[in-house]
Amino acid sequence: MFYEPETWVAIAFVVLLVVFGYLGVHRTLLTALDHRAERIKAELEDARL
Repeated sequence: MFYEPETWVAIAFVVLLVVFGYLGVHRTLLTALDHRAERIKAELEDARL
């Protein structure tokens, strides 16, 4: 089982997700997406007028 490369890729992926969760990367990403959505919404409002 531990000789399979896929196992180590899966373990590394889970560790990476845990580290990102600990550092709060998801909050930064969600904030960036919210700002982008607001900018797009404002551009659509301007185009509608």
